[in-house]
Amino acid sequence: MAPCDPDRHLPCGGTVGEVSTDFQHARVALGARLRELRTDSGLTGKAFAAATGWPASKVSRLELGKQTASRTDLDTWARAAGAPDATDDLHARLRALDHHLR
Repeated sequence: MAPCDPDRHLPCGGTVGEVSTDFQHARVALGARLRELRTDSGLTGKAFAAATGWPASKVSRLELGKQTASRTDLDTWARAAGAPDATDDLHARLRALDHHLR
């Protein structure tokens, strides 16, 4: 059962709604792609964070699908991973996330 807290937009009983679940699955898939790009670059999470100027916690949250990346985040990620050609794919994945919110 999901926790109940209407003030925090958490449902009372049952499971999280389908739209939220689809969104979360898509966000996790985006995070997995980000992790793949980072690991292909040979950088650890900590080294990647240093390369982007971000806290290591942000890198972790993005890779685990706990935080939604912005277009700017994705641009920075692709550059830091040495994969600027991945930018269009990452932006398409972000647009797909937006679709799940509607």
